[in-house]
Amino acid sequence: MGLCLSRKEGPLYQEYKACLPPMQGKVVAITGCTSGTGLVLARTLAQAGAEVIMLNRSSKRADDALKDVQALTSQVTFIECDLMSFASVRKAATELNQRLASKGLDVLCNNAGVSTQPDQATVDGYDPQMQTNHLSHFLLTQKVWPLLLKAADLRGESRVVNHSSGYRHAHKQPFHIKYYGKNGGQLGGDDESFMETITVHPPGLERYCHSKLANLIFTYALDDRIRQKGLKVKALCANPGFTATRLIANSERLSSWSDFMARLAQSEEDGTLGILRCSCDPSAQSGDFFSPPGGALATPAGRELGGMAEQEMQERHGLLASEPRQSEPVLGGALVSWNTFWVVVFPLLVAGVVVPWLLGHRIISEVVVGLIVLYLMIEGIILVCFPRAFQLWALQRPWNFLVRLLLPPIEILDSIGAGGTDLSMFTYRQWGENLCASGQVWLGSHAVVSKALTSPQARNNWLGEHPLYRGALPEGDTGRCVFLLSLSGKAAGGTGDHEAFRKCMIDTLFNDASMRRETDELSQSYLEQAAEDFVKMTAYNFYHASDGGNTTFWIKYLHHVIFGMDVRNPQEVTSLYSFLFGSMALTHYLEPFGRLPCISQHKTIDEVADLYEKSPAFANFKVKPEYNNMTARELAVLMTAIMRIAGIQGSRMLMWLCTSGDKHGNLQTDIRPIWDSLNLDDDDELERFVLEVSRLSPPVTISHRIAQEDFSCEIKGKSYNFPKGTNVAIPIVYANIDEAAWGPDVWEFNHNRPGLKEKQVSFNSVNGVGDRECPGKGLVLRSMIRLLRVIGKKRRQQSAAQNV
Repeated sequence: MGLCLSRKEGPLYQEYKACLPPMQGKVVAITGCTSGTGLVLARTLAQAGAEVIMLNRSSKRADDALKDVQALTSQVTFIECDLMSFASVRKAATELNQRLASKGLDVLCNNAGVSTQPDQATVDGYDPQMQTNHLSHFLLTQKVWPLLLKAADLRGESRVVNHSSGYRHAHKQPFHIKYYGKNGGQLGGDDESFMETITVHPPGLERYCHSKLANLIFTYALDDRIRQKGLKVKALCANPGFTATRLIANSERLSSWSDFMARLAQSEEDGTLGILRCSCDPSAQSGDFFSPPGGALATPAGRELGGMAEQEMQERHGLLASEPRQSEPVLGGALVSWNTFWVVVFPLLVAGVVVPWLLGHRIISEVVVGLIVLYLMIEGIILVCFPRAFQLWALQRPWNFLVRLLLPPIEILDSIGAGGTDLSMFTYRQWGENLCASGQVWLGSHAVVSKALTSPQARNNWLGEHPLYRGALPEGDTGRCVFLLSLSGKAAGGTGDHEAFRKCMIDTLFNDASMRRETDELSQSYLEQAAEDFVKMTAYNFYHASDGGNTTFWIKYLHHVIFGMDVRNPQEVTSLYSFLFGSMALTHYLEPFGRLPCISQHKTIDEVADLYEKSPAFANFKVKPEYNNMTARELAVLMTAIMRIAGIQGSRMLMWLCTSGDKHGNLQTDIRPIWDSLNLDDDDELERFVLEVSRLSPPVTISHRIAQEDFSCEIKGKSYNFPKGTNVAIPIVYANIDEAAWGPDVWEFNHNRPGLKEKQVSFNSVNGVGDRECPGKGLVLRSMIRLLRVIGKKRRQQSAAQNV
């Protein structure tokens, strides 16, 4: 903790400065460096040869500090950054990412700090001390993380340096989520005097203590993640000790004490030793905590580290509340979260049965058991007898207590089969194109679906009709969700991540190089092998076996075309097949199944992501602002989900529907005779064949969006109203059989149908229009044309030979 301005160099600082390691070629960004330890650090590292970026609020002191450092080096830049404004922090991070995209950031020193601030709210609603000292630094670290990874790749390591305080020990109350929340102005009031501060531990000091404890916890939590992922970034922390800086010198209540206390404090130069060593000492290790004299301390024990993971989750929760949010339902939801249910409600129910029984109050146990059984019976009756009618009633009144109590289990259980083509068509015949199922309002006319697919969409964590477990969704080294299907479009309230990440994926993986691989020698050999397997294997084995046939072809072929991989290494084959074949990996993403340790696939996903990140397609990957600084790891993890949920699953299903002759969904014709009659050298005719198959039995039956305004629709001849935030299903399967769009022969197979290409919605777009069109649409269609040609010719040769 610092008090007032002093510029006298201490002996400890002089001694370390004399043996300072060279910093030429390194880039250091420092917050709060208009004076005090921040300015000392900036001057010192500038003299050592580093490029220094000073992140300060615009002021005369900032100008003076910039001139001070400019007198030592020309490699110094000022970027405005007001830590009491998240918007300012994001703007500064954007400028950093643009300036340093090619060379990265070697050291981010989160130095700035304030103390004894009034109990009021920042523009973002937070306590000024917590936002300035911790939350804004947390946000800044998150936003420039790709730059730290870039520098680590180029020069072997990078560092995040945080500032804590001896006052981290002094908090009277256990750390509470309220300090992270938007509770500025409601955290105990102001400190009246310095004497009050040192005698009765007022609320202002309590807030300061918690902000400094938060920085240390953040450092250790970040270090844990770094070690788990094997990254070359170091997370370090320092305590400046009792130092003569401007930290509280500007406080009117304390100004009379500043000069006196300065006589007792160490110089600001000696107080800088901790962050100086964190920033450049070669012996510093990730997780080190440097003491006021500049030495590394042992990891603190006790309450500081107790429940550290939970603390880190709390700080992330507080920070993300300030981030631009994805459009999530603003509706009631469950009465309690899944975590609360298992941690609180379930143990209470068990205790409510067991404890009274043991104490001889059996009637209480029987009442509790009876209530549980009654609840389960009601849920069962709803699910079996009138699930659609109940959900129609419930979705109109999401804040109703009974809805919040009864609907969540219904929507999960109903979602398990609701989107299957056969069951969805059974429901269609009962209710028509509009209905309520899986906790969603389904609007199925071709006109409504087309509008939804070609308009900006707000999203949440759902996969069509299935709720997803957020903890299972792909996120990279920055901790942000990169799952495209959960990200809202920017025009629908999103952050722009969807557009940026999608562009990154297409530019990196669905480019000219991948298109050339579609027709190279290895791809041709995969096509020929698939044709051989088709005529030699039994139909069941070809479509369902894990060795050879349909699945093997798509795994090898798509990984070669998209990633440039040659899947022959036994270890690679094992990792890919265990993840991409079967239903277990798909269940990993679904709520609540993904919460079960026996279903979790995180280890396998990391192995597959490693393969993707090392593939030829990633060889020249670059972090770019236009991709919202998406990292290679984030793209690799995203692609594990894309390949499992859509790439392999959808492709092999389309292959089965086009070539097996099986009847499925609305495809109730054996289409093999039609395939046999096609001109196999006519790409257009083959493409129409594939499109008509996907119309009658689309591999993806349902998408989803979040309603951005109140709306009404007609269900069974009656109009109903639903509120903004309602989860709306986009049933592609219904749009594909709308007679108003396709004509009276909608149920018949006709690959020469007028408007087949123009009105096609099976690839999540309409005639190629829509920013959520399947990015692999072109690849899959071209591949299916080649497969139908190669296999079709082999099939005709076999048929001719048998007829001789």
